[in-house]
Amino acid sequence: MFFFDNELTVDRELMRIHADRFVCHLGQDSVECAGVQAADYCAHLMGTMLLEEMGLFRKSVAVDEDSGYPAGLAIEIGFELWARLRHSFFLGHKSDQHDQENDLIESASFEMIGFGLHLSELCPRKLLEAAQRRFGKVYLGCIH
Repeated sequence: MFFFDNELTVDRELMRIHADRFVCHLGQDSVECAGVQAADYCAHLMGTMLLEEMGLFRKSVAVDEDSGYPAGLAIEIGFELWARLRHSFFLGHKSDQHDQENDLIESASFEMIGFGLHLSELCPRKLLEAAQRRFGKVYLGCIH
């Protein structure tokens, strides 16, 4: 069962395709509906990545057999979460962002500040810098 906040939009076609596997409740208010909502889950995942970036949390996990990496390889959970979620971070980019066509890594990397990532100037400096390092740029190319 999945609970989605009333402000979140959900692809109804995707819900229809997976209706036999998932039950989705849309338009929920966490004040009125008990349970973990999709936004809570996302905040937890992002918080885990941010804590790891700040050096406050460390955990390794084994990669999936179909990941393209050697079976049994242990990687940091922050990288695993980022690898699975990175395409969801990207909302858009400036057309002149990549001038160097020969730099493949840079051409597949996009600035997120102002394009999905908005950080408050009121954040403590250490937190702000960690968030910029972890979420300020997203690489959309192949990772293995």
